[in-house]
Amino acid sequence: MSAGGKCVVCSQHTERKCGGCKSVFYCGREHQKSHWSTHRPECRPVRVHEHPVLGRHLVATRDIKQGELIIRESPLVIGPKTVSTPICLGCCKPADLSYPCPGCAWPLCGVACSSSAAHQVECDLMQAKGYRAEITVDNQPLPDYAFITPLRALLLPPNKLKVFRTLQSHLEKRKKTSLYQVLK
Repeated sequence: MSAGGKCVVCSQHTERKCGGCKSVFYCGREHQKSHWSTHRPECRPVRVHEHPVLGRHLVATRDIKQGELIIRESPLVIGPKTVSTPICLGCCKPADLSYPCPGCAWPLCGVACSSSAAHQVECDLMQAKGYRAEITVDNQPLPDYAFITPLRALLLPPNKLKVFRTLQSHLEKRKKTSLYQVLK
């Protein structure tokens, strides 16, 4: 059975979620409409607010109970920290150097991770450009990982790249930091 949940009205398995909060499942529009009066007070416990200093942030629209799930989203990009000890580029778990990717030589957990969706696009690009990673030190932070997460962002499919472009960089604020001056 694929990911999803049970319709809150009839318990039928479905992939369709409430478009507002994405935390309740419905098998169809009729069940969603019939359940709306019950669900409405719980739907969208937060809204996006725009502030000239703070930028975009979430504001509660009602009292939120301790431990209540208020938002559920999948990450847009997953990747290693800029400087990281060797990790598997398929699942991001710590990796030793025993299984380099056959295509690009980055450390992986094993065969399954070499064909993972998270790693495949960048691996294909690195192969096409003739790049092979040269990770030879285990358990030591390495700057080699610095370009992986930005590369994954640039390689997002068009619909996700559009969302990525709406993220706020806070560049003007960053330019005033000593770290920015060093990295500039």
